[in-house]
Order: sequence, then C-alpha cells, then structure tokens
Amino acid sequence: MKPLLLVPAPNAELLKIALDNGADGGYAPVKGLTNVRFRADYFGREQLAEIFRYAKDRGKPLYPVINGRPTGNKLAEYNSLIEFCLEQKTPGIVLGDWGLIRDWGQKFAQAGCQLVVSGMAGAINHEAVAFLVELGAKRVILPRLQSLKEIEYIMQKAPEVEYEVFMNGNLCPLYEGRGCFLKSIIPGYERGVCFVYPEEFKPAEVEGKTVWKIPGLPQLDEKPDKPRPLCSLPFSFSQAGGAEEIRPLWEPVWQSNLKLLPTFVRLGIKALKVIPFAPSPEIYQAQTALWRKLIDEVCSDEKRQISRREIADNSRGRHVDYELLLRMERG
Repeated sequence: MKPLLLVPAPNAELLKIALDNGADGGYAPVKGLTNVRFRADYFGREQLAEIFRYAKDRGKPLYPVINGRPTGNKLAEYNSLIEFCLEQKTPGIVLGDWGLIRDWGQKFAQAGCQLVVSGMAGAINHEAVAFLVELGAKRVILPRLQSLKEIEYIMQKAPEVEYEVFMNGNLCPLYEGRGCFLKSIIPGYERGVCFVYPEEFKPAEVEGKTVWKIPGLPQLDEKPDKPRPLCSLPFSFSQAGGAEEIRPLWEPVWQSNLKLLPTFVRLGIKALKVIPFAPSPEIYQAQTALWRKLIDEVCSDEKRQISRREIADNSRGRHVDYELLLRMERG
C-alpha cells in the first residue's frame, strides 16, 4: 500500500504549490487561537472556502487543522468553526482536544467527515488509540516523540484505525499533546501559543542603550526579524559572580525520519506528513516533488533504501538521528 503524502502549509499559495507538485492532500492550519502554533497568515474562513474548492477540483483531500486548547469560554468559537468546515463538505478535520473529539466524533461519522486525531492529542499507547476509535477516530497522527518500536507495537495492538507519522520537522522540548505554556507567563496572552512576533517587542532605554522587551520577559539586545518560538529566543540568565549568559531555553532540532521511509511503507502507515523546511514557493515546490519521487520509488522497489546524501539534502544540514536520540534519552 502506497502511503499518502500530506503537506501542511501556512497559506493558500504554498498549499496550492504542494497539491500541484505531487502531494496527495494537504493540511490547512486555521487562523486564530484554534491552532497551537498560531501564525498571522493561517487560514480564515474565506481562505478555507477557497482552498476547499481548489483541492476538490483536483480530487485531493484537504484537512483543516483545529488542534488548539479551548479554555472554558472558548468552546463556542471552536464549535462554530467546526460547523463551518462541515458545511464546506470537507473530507476530514484534524482535532487535538479530547473534549472536542468526544463531542464531535460521532457527528463527523454521520456527516461523512473523517475525524483525524492530531499528534497534539498525545495518543502514545494502544489503549489511548482504542479509546479514540470508540470516540469516532478514523486516523491517528502519532506524536513525534515515539520510537519505531513503539509505533510498531501500537499498530499491532490497535490495528483497527489508520496511522499517520511525521517525516520531519522541528522537535519541541515539551511532550506533544501537553501544549506549550511558556507564553502564559506574559500578561494578556493565551496558553498554548508558542510563537512571538517582531511587532510584539517594544523598545526601551536601559543604561544608555536600546533594548527590546515584552512585559514579563527578559530583554533582548536586538529585535527579532521574524516570528520565532518563545523557547528559542536568546534570553539572559544571571550566573554566579554577576556574569550573564545569553542563550535560548531550547534550540529546536530538525528531525528527519527519511531513512525510515522503507520501514513505514512496510508497516502499512496510511499517511506521511512532510513539512518543507522553509515557507517559500521554491522550497515547497522542490521538497514536495522530491518526496513524491522518493515515496514512489520506495513503493515500486522493495530493495530501495535511502542514502545518507538524500537524508542530508532533506535536513537543512541539521539532521538528527532520531532513533539514536531516543535511545540516549531513554537509556
């Protein structure tokens, strides 16, 4: 069975490029607090309606991603957006909150819409997967922080659902499904949103020089030039003797599972999520076409293996051997 190549994109231009260059389908992350990694150019309702039509005309599934963390007074916003997506006859919706999954699972089945469980739901064992199936899940995206043995074991114990895995992307220092709460230390911000934006930083004079600050955060000597995860900013930390060290809380590592592609095909993984390593038209076109070629070659030749050069070309020079990383972490 050939796995689906599914590509997420932050805007319609890039998603169209992916669909036109070999992706079997795509993910449209929704604008607002309904997505954990909020970006200003994610899809609003008008953009969703447009990209739904574009994908449908090409016979390809398009999944809106609604994987945020609705606090008590935010459920109405989430429910309204889900209802809108169902009205658009989307073939599936990605949810990450267990409460929403419980409320909508059977309704999705009645509407002919596939419930896809986000990796942010944190289904890390077969009992969790079995429970999600009871709630109506048709496909489960396994969190990135799973070893190959763990993936195989879950699939053997809970074979009644489709599985999807991440093929690449930045690793988060927090276990997926638990959300990032770092930004909640900043007054006025919601929990579970990890990006900060250049316009959020305001200049201030400190000891005769200009620094950049957000209330509640350490100051920065330079204003960030692009949106960045909060954990990757170079914060200042006082040390013994009064000296200071400038370093990020976490420097995201680029995970690559490309070498496991033949294994995932053998296991019968239903879908592979591929994230091009830069949000530019050229990168999206080249990366989607390359992954399309590699998947087709591996599926047509059972002896086809992935070379070290191919891994390096798909990792921005920051590839980490993910299986080795997990073995070191878990002893």
